[in-house]
Amino acid sequence: MPEIPDIEVFSRNLKDLLAGKQVAEVKVVNGKKLKDSPAELSAALKGQKLLDVYRSGKELRMQFSKDVLLGIHLMLTGDIHFFEKGNERKSTIIELHFKDGTGIALTDRMKNAAVKLSPVDKGGIDALDKALNFKTLKEILDRKAAIKNVLLDQDIIRGIGNSYSDEILWETRISPFSKANAIPDEKSKNWLPLLKRF
Repeated sequence: MPEIPDIEVFSRNLKDLLAGKQVAEVKVVNGKKLKDSPAELSAALKGQKLLDVYRSGKELRMQFSKDVLLGIHLMLTGDIHFFEKGNERKSTIIELHFKDGTGIALTDRMKNAAVKLSPVDKGGIDALDKALNFKTLKEILDRKAAIKNVLLDQDIIRGIGNSYSDEILWETRISPFSKANAIPDEKSKNWLPLLKRF
């Protein structure tokens, strides 16, 4: 599942590639798991200019004109493909066609990736937020839950998934089953550079 580094790269590349383009058409190919109907997606996005693409936790955000915000969650096997003449990718969920003839397709062989209008961020602090200092980290760790569960909970810390939680715990030599509030300060102090590294 894409996590901080992956989504950061995806968002920057998509912004470089797509910023300033205007949506000509929204085509929902497989919308069984989408929260918004094809008509709602089309009404919100058609004619809007893409202003920005950025990461929020483990999700992508696409900011369009007229305050239209689209969230994209790739889940485990989702991907985004750029196309110039037409999309021939299998397992397509949705296509965004731009007025210059290019477009992007969200695909997922497991059909779990999703888009959502006006997405709401989870409640946790982003792992790259400058406000995440040692004091804040100590407050986060002041709970009896297993440390791996704390790292994975997007309502506590946003952006870390299974792979990077394992990497953090491996490098700091902490068992994933350790209780968060039992981790010594000297161990948890080593976490901040690891979190920011990603």
